[in-house]
Amino acid sequence: MIRRPGDADSPHTRDSAGVPPAGRITRPIISLLGILCLALLLVPQITAQVSSTDLSYYPLHLGNIWVYQVSEFHPNPPNWRPVDTLAQEIIGDTVLGNGHRYALFDTGLMVRVDSTSGRVYEPVPSGLGGSNCPDSTEREIFNLTVDTAAWYSRCQSGWYDTCRIVPLSSERVGQLNLSRQQRIWEDWLITYRIAEGIGMCFVGGPGLVNKQRELIYARINGKEYFPVELRVFTASLLEGNTVRLQWETENELQNRGFFVQRSGEGRRGAMWTDLAFIPSNAKEGRGGSYEYIDRAVKTDHATFVVRYRLRQQDYDGTVSYSPVDHVQFSPPTGPPDLELYPNPVAAGEQVSAQLGGDLRNDVTRELQVFDALGRRVVTQFFDRSTILNTVGLPAGVYFLSVSSEAEVETERLVIF
Repeated sequence: MIRRPGDADSPHTRDSAGVPPAGRITRPIISLLGILCLALLLVPQITAQVSSTDLSYYPLHLGNIWVYQVSEFHPNPPNWRPVDTLAQEIIGDTVLGNGHRYALFDTGLMVRVDSTSGRVYEPVPSGLGGSNCPDSTEREIFNLTVDTAAWYSRCQSGWYDTCRIVPLSSERVGQLNLSRQQRIWEDWLITYRIAEGIGMCFVGGPGLVNKQRELIYARINGKEYFPVELRVFTASLLEGNTVRLQWETENELQNRGFFVQRSGEGRRGAMWTDLAFIPSNAKEGRGGSYEYIDRAVKTDHATFVVRYRLRQQDYDGTVSYSPVDHVQFSPPTGPPDLELYPNPVAAGEQVSAQLGGDLRNDVTRELQVFDALGRRVVTQFFDRSTILNTVGLPAGVYFLSVSSEAEVETERLVIF
């Protein structure tokens, strides 16, 4: 799936990116980390030096957000079908009576990472009795420094886990096609994957009653992560009404290729048309460079904006879309500048859309909202500012396009 490195630490243009379409967002009754608390119960009998790499597996900072797609197993293809979306965010921290500072999640979970030992703890809930850990007021969730496939036990239990390190590889972490070091834990028929720099990326196995949770969006310390990493996608106008499309990727995984799509040609709301299919030319886990020349742009539409995007397809049939770029046959009176706030935004909340730049004030402009599949879901009109209500819009990535006369601006909006 396409993702952008800054627009999405994934594959696209401008700082936009696409999170695969997802269902309605609900707060998990048992959070992802809560599952860890219930399932990972043991202290390694292994000593290891704590490094910054160890600790980067579990970034706990205010504002970090993880959004997961929950899929359910079905005997008939497609076997894994999305059923819901879960979001988790760190909203603060607090010092408890034991003197330890814990990260506070919006689900109510509190977690502490010991930067000296590399162990992760949660406070012992009242009424559950004492703990066998060195500090009886908390219990260990897991140890970030364990790097062995041997069995080991934690301080508060006699249960056993298996833990192993997977080195840099092209294995997927959730739906984010990231080639990065992973730590895999197996416990109670459940598999947990923690990716360096991102945190928990995958939870699955029979222990979840034929369900799995895959990371589809993360914002960690201000950096966004999305599902093929598109470094850049540009459309440029050449002589003779010819358009050159160029794009570069990083870290392609299971990528079949790209459908080049065009829309517009002066008609608002025009459908996207496939122009060509460009197969992947990159080695697995590597990036590639691509180019396509569109010589079929109609000259009788030369006073309008023509938009382009990529529809990327994995070998398993999964598709995702790049941000939209456009060519302008007739220069606009001034470049529009669309700003959205807040972004990302929680489902059901309002988003302020504001246009800046050297634009005419007596023009009514059209705001269109497209989902990750390119379907228009909202249309409204405004002059320079408007309020977008996200009630009824499922969690995921959307593209907001503002057009008036020859002016077009597209921005990405993440709803979690």
